[in-house]
Amino acid sequence: RLPAVVAPWARRTARYAEQLKAMGLALGGAAAARLSYQLGFGHSRNSMLYLLDCLYQFCKRKLQMIESNCSIHHEPCQASITLR
Repeated sequence: RLPAVVAPWARRTARYAEQLKAMGLALGGAAAARLSYQLGFGHSRNSMLYLLDCLYQFCKRKLQMIESNCSIHHEPCQASITLR
């Protein structure tokens, strides 16, 4: 297996998922779905919104981990998360 390319349980490669997420972030659900059909990806707006929700949940978990780490050390938290 190639874990850097695709996770063992994944249905799409990491690069493919990143392209879909970029379209979803830039255009939103319906517009990204239309573009994905024109590019030959063929994903629905619900698929695009699902990818964006997964991205949101991932960022939310990361931020909670950073905040909890700051509270353990009794430091003011100055966390920022950047999306690629």
